[in-house]
Parts: sequence; structure tokens; C-alpha cells
Amino acid sequence: MVRVGVCRLKAGLISEAVELLQRAADEGNAEALNNLAVCHAHGQGVERDEDRAHQLYLEAAEGGSRDAMHNLGVMYDRGRGVTSDPRVAVEWFKKATRKNSHESMHALALMLVEGRGVDRDLGQAGELLGRLVESDQDTFPNAMFLLGAMKLKGQGVALEPAAGFELLEQAASHGHPGALAQLEQFEKLGMSKKEIAGLDSEAVHSTSLKSQEDVCVKMDIQGFGDMNVRLYAGTAPATVDNFL
Repeated sequence: MVRVGVCRLKAGLISEAVELLQRAADEGNAEALNNLAVCHAHGQGVERDEDRAHQLYLEAAEGGSRDAMHNLGVMYDRGRGVTSDPRVAVEWFKKATRKNSHESMHALALMLVEGRGVDRDLGQAGELLGRLVESDQDTFPNAMFLLGAMKLKGQGVALEPAAGFELLEQAASHGHPGALAQLEQFEKLGMSKKEIAGLDSEAVHSTSLKSQEDVCVKMDIQGFGDMNVRLYAGTAPATVDNFL
């Protein structure tokens, strides 16, 4: 019934979809509760009501819906329908991450990079980004970009310039603006891929190569603040089929 409801939503049959989702939600279906909450949050087939959405997300999360857990994290992170509280957002993202939510994995990594709602921890952020890139290479170019930047700088992860450069190229192939800008900057500086890759060899300290510190300065990604780290799927609600 839930998937039929989602299909009705995708087909634009909003009233039918909401009716089907409501029937499933009345039976305690956690995913129906989550999708119905999304409808209330965005005024899809029902009056927009973020308080009601919050209540339904809570019920869905209690029923085990990782998407609802993620959506609660977004609500508290952005202050949508609730008072903004990054610490609460982090807890919800952690719960969803434990259920292998890629959206929450991404969001949590960003909060760890920024130190919002949690102590800044680039090591843990790098671990999450690595898991995400390994398991879902096409959906999260921002994860590729951040992990690539971390590998290039040796922050939170091992210094691996060659691997970092490749991750930037992958992110750029998906049109990531930060990755495109960084690769353009490397080109302007006359820094070839081969030269950058050489930084993870013993030649890193050789006078024949630019030093690691020089490269870090020229990359201009101190704290990643200039490269729009807030590009993450948490801006959209997590649903069974990402129908919105």
C-alpha cells in the first residue's frame, strides 16, 4: 500500500496517494508515517503543518524508519517546525547512520567537519565519508570532494594526494562546483596531476617539489569553509523512493 501511495504521488495523483498513505499509517506502518509526514511538511495533498509532520516523523522513527530519523535531524538542524538545535540533529543523524542511511552519514560527516552540535572530529568525518564514497559513488559528489580535500591535505585521514586528486576529478565529473574550482586553481598554479601525486612519496620533502605546506596554502580550503560543504541530501526529505 505504501509503494502504491508513493507511485500515486509520483504520478501527481496526490489525493489518492495521501489516502493510501493515511490508511497504511493508521495501521502503524513506519514508512507510511514518514511519507505522510513529508506531505504535511510540504503541503502535498494536505494543509502544510510542520507540527503535524514532526509528530508523524517521531512516530515513524519510533517504528524504526531511518528516513524519519534523518528527516528529524534535518528539522532540528535547519529549525524547520522546531527550534534549531544542532545537538539534537546530530543524535538523530547518528541513529539513522547506524541504520546505514547514506543521507544521514553525509550530514553527520559535515557536522563533524564543521564542529556543529558535536566536537569537531575530522578523523570520524573521514571515516564516514570513506564509507559513503565506497558504497554510493554517484549520489554524493560532495562526499567525494570533501574526502579528496582531506586526503590532499592529510587532515583526518592519511596523506594520499594521488587518491585525493582522483576524488576531486570524480566529484568534478558530477559537476561539483568546489571540485571544479579547485581543479581549475591547480591548473592556474601550474600544478600537474603527476606533481601532486608525487607528494605521497618520499620526495614530499625534496626541494624539487613544492612542499606539502605550500600546496595546502594554495588549495585554500582551510576548514573547507570556502567550498560549500553544506551541499548535502539533507536539504530534501528522505522518503522510500525519494519522491519529492
